[in-house]
Amino acid sequence: MGVPLQRQFRVEFLARGEALALFMEKVGENTLNSHFDIPHLSEKVAERCKGLPLALVTVGRAMADKNSPEAWDQAIQELEKFPVEISGMEDQFNVLKLSYDSLTDDITKSCFIYCSVFPKGYEIRNDELIEHWIGEGFFDRKDIYEACRRGHKIIEDLKNASLLEEGDGFKECIKMHDVIQDMALWIGQECGKKMNKILVSESLGRVEAERVTSWKEAERISLWGWNIEKLPGTPHCSTLQTLFVRECIQLKTFPRGFFQFMPLIRVLDLSATHCLTELPDGIDRLMNLEYINLSMTQVKELPIEIMKLTKLRCLLLDGMLALIIPPQLISSLSSLQLFSMYDGNALSAFRTTLLEELESIEAMDELSLSFRNVAALNKLLSSYKLQRCIRRLSIHDCRDFLLLELSSISLNYLETLVIFNCLQLEEMKISMEKQGGKGLEQSYDTPNPQLIARSNQHFHSLRDVKIWSCPKLLNLTWLIYAACLQSLSVQSCESMKEVISIEYVTSIAQHASIFTRLTSLVLGGMPMLESIYQGALLFPSLEIISVIDCPRLRRLPIDSNSAAKSLKKIEGDLTWWGRLEWEDESVEEIFTNYFSPQYLADPIQHSGEVRGKKKLVVEGSTSRAAT
Repeated sequence: MGVPLQRQFRVEFLARGEALALFMEKVGENTLNSHFDIPHLSEKVAERCKGLPLALVTVGRAMADKNSPEAWDQAIQELEKFPVEISGMEDQFNVLKLSYDSLTDDITKSCFIYCSVFPKGYEIRNDELIEHWIGEGFFDRKDIYEACRRGHKIIEDLKNASLLEEGDGFKECIKMHDVIQDMALWIGQECGKKMNKILVSESLGRVEAERVTSWKEAERISLWGWNIEKLPGTPHCSTLQTLFVRECIQLKTFPRGFFQFMPLIRVLDLSATHCLTELPDGIDRLMNLEYINLSMTQVKELPIEIMKLTKLRCLLLDGMLALIIPPQLISSLSSLQLFSMYDGNALSAFRTTLLEELESIEAMDELSLSFRNVAALNKLLSSYKLQRCIRRLSIHDCRDFLLLELSSISLNYLETLVIFNCLQLEEMKISMEKQGGKGLEQSYDTPNPQLIARSNQHFHSLRDVKIWSCPKLLNLTWLIYAACLQSLSVQSCESMKEVISIEYVTSIAQHASIFTRLTSLVLGGMPMLESIYQGALLFPSLEIISVIDCPRLRRLPIDSNSAAKSLKKIEGDLTWWGRLEWEDESVEEIFTNYFSPQYLADPIQHSGEVRGKKKLVVEGSTSRAAT
């Protein structure tokens, strides 16, 4: 109407009580009073509408003349499995579909429909979803970084269109409202014309033969559930492109010949199927396969037949203890762009040949690796090609590991750095590469003004840093270079006296750039810690500060201007909070409103970072990919 937009705000879903009241109003008193069981059943039906007014009104009207409990039981089942069969729901899907039709291009639409293969209520990690999109070929054969950039842009577009939501407390995750997911599935099934095109099933037990007949028409099959324990022998799936068999913890094996009639399959995700010990014969028949995820399975050895999968682009092997990879298998995968063996099966001195194989693959773009040996780590740090590709790096239990020297090559791409239980680590340095990437120009063990000025150019990817159980490490002043750091967790570093030393910050501009993107700061188990940073920082993005068992930390680097619009919570021991020193009483009063008393927890048990649904919560911090 041409009226200038003065303010934009989100209309939230209705709370449970409001949703139930609206639903009851549309159902009407006559129906509600027609049988003793109906009020209770109506609550169940309303609950399945998940607070979406459009669904509450539509379903409420459809149930207004249903006077038998059996009709309500049927409605509950239909909402769970076939919501479009509820009277009026197809019309409402067409209304919701306007948001889908308004999306800018077919790729974005395909990415949205793809979200429907995950179970209802499932929180999907952004990077995990994008990796699936890459495997599906939505982004042609672009390099991984360009594909990831495009993927993150699409996620933001879908969130702005209210077709996706941010995960509950985890910005790196998305979820889909149940009704929106029903609509997405309906669109993916060609508006209900091909109901078997996308099949999503949870907790089926034995997948019976009569159900498998529908697989013949399927393009995507998604099986989830703790009690899925047996799969059919040789299903005929001539159009199948995507197969999920995930979190099926009762499933121990695949039948012989299972993959025999799946010629088009591109994505195979078996992650978190914990009892699976080997892949079935015939995986080499999947000649169009581009994505395999075996993370958190018990597969002991990659079959040599995988060498024949020349189109494979993504191979994910996170959290697989003692996995055996036959020599030359990885180097034979000439199309491989993304390789992840993060946590669990860390690279030891005996695995440096694997690094050499990864280095030899011309197409390689992205690596996520864990190390528990200095020799293997040095192999990474001496290779320009490998450092250029590293995205997640975990170093743990490395004996005789005194110094970590990271070059600007690796920090240009590195997103996550985890260092755990390196008992001798004393120092971390940053080295700048020469022009053209040949050799190192200079090494800095303390911040350098010239280097800080160039940090936005070289260190723009690092988002998440965790340093745990490194008792000799004195400080982390090098983090000045990490201009885009979002999450920092430092725990059980008993010798650390300060996180960042102010003496190397030589200008107002440098001071103002420290921790401007940081959203989570977690410090714990550091009896010598006296300072995070001696000056007050703006912290424009900071949402949570957690300080546990740091008795000497008497001041926080905040003043009345710090975290003015972002802060949600400060966690800490009540005694510690009472001893804090403040600039003045007004500042103390401001931040007291955010304080939440916490008590000393059990010692942190490192569980690494693997791909999965749940998130590790450590005193207010969330791990990017931990379970």
